[in-house]
Amino acid sequence: MSTRSLLVALAALLAVPAASAQTTFGLRAGLNVSDLTGDNIPNTQPRLGFTGGAYANIPVGAPGLSIRPEVSYSQKGVASDNNSVEYRVDYVEIPVLVRYAAPITDSGLMLGGYVGPTLAYKVSEEVAGSGGSINTDVFKKTDVGAALGVTLGAGAFGVDGRYTLGLSRATNEGALADVRNGVFSIAATYSFGR
Repeated sequence: MSTRSLLVALAALLAVPAASAQTTFGLRAGLNVSDLTGDNIPNTQPRLGFTGGAYANIPVGAPGLSIRPEVSYSQKGVASDNNSVEYRVDYVEIPVLVRYAAPITDSGLMLGGYVGPTLAYKVSEEVAGSGGSINTDVFKKTDVGAALGVTLGAGAFGVDGRYTLGLSRATNEGALADVRNGVFSIAATYSFGR
């Protein structure tokens, strides 16, 4: 899917009117555990980084079903096998998720899942070690991916876990082989207006 197509789809989803329930907004913050997938990648360790941003839950159709667009800052990359060097690639990421959540107890505990495309824009890239850091330009400016996750919440508070897999080559031509980002995230969420 091209960048333009994804942006058109995002605009269309945001224009969908809410059903009988009210649109809610929220914040999320948590931990990324990122790595690279693909052929001929040397031995590496995951990079631990921050993820956080804002989201909206826009109810559509059946009860519990919503569209969840997000805007997040997402630290990705990889560390060397002995953790002496880190390759840091940070993005502004825009997932557009289809989310379904349903109560699992009478006390209001909700369990749900979501899936959808993501579009990430690179904001910085560097190699950092004990001697300092240098800016690099190995990774592409945009990264298209897909996210799959689960969410558990009670009232305004929740926790979500997701895996985001890059669907397009993450690096510029000639840099590395067919390399893609792979990121597991866990985050706390807070929804306003609940």
